Amino acid sequence: MVEKKICLDHKHARGVLKQKLISYFLEKGFEGEMIAQIFDELYKEDRSILYKEYESIKHKLERKYTGKDLEYHIIQKLYQKGFLKEQIDKIKEESD
Repeated sequence: MVEKKICLDHKHARGVLKQKLISYFLEKGFEGEMIAQIFDELYKEDRSILYKEYESIKHKLERKYTGKDLEYHIIQKLYQKGFLKEQIDKIKEESD
């Protein structure tokens, strides 16, 4: 069931997705630690999610900001969505 839920969600970062799944399965009566362990075993990092979010946010904010301000706001939005600094840095390097 956890694997199916992971496959169905293609827009959330790892941390956000993990929290959503734990909450969902806690409501169903499962133990949180067990779900977290299963999630860690099954989850495969999908960089396309981060790339899509990065491009979407960049496109929206380019009208409003430029240069360092644009970069700062993109990073801020990605942090809010639950992405990690290392992931964001890699995407920034690839997009430059």
